[in-house]
Formats: sequence, structure tokens, C-alpha cells
Amino acid sequence: MNPSEQDFWMRQFDQENVQVVVLSLQEDDDLVKILRRQPGWSADFEGDGTVIFARST
Repeated sequence: MNPSEQDFWMRQFDQENVQVVVLSLQEDDDLVKILRRQPGWSADFEGDGTVIFARST
């Protein structure tokens, strides 16, 4: 995922006030990597090929 795609997703999450994201570790690998590095997001659950990120308050 290039930087403009990364910026797109972060803007979308902000605009829509997304608080929780459920992702597939295989299918959404790029976005998983991005959210792992984003301040304000944490992986609250990981297992069975799924990761759930929550926005920190």
C-alpha cells in the first residue's frame, strides 16, 4: 500500500468516526501493518486469522 492509500484509509476512518476495525490477517495484510504503526490504534484481539483494532480514547 502506498502512502496515498494509507492516508486515504486514515482519513476515511476519521471522517466516519470509525472506532473498531475487524480485518483478515491474510486478505488485509497491508492495512493491518498500517494500523499497527498508527498512534491511537491498538490490536485488542488477534486470533484465527483475524485482528480487531480499536481506536484509543
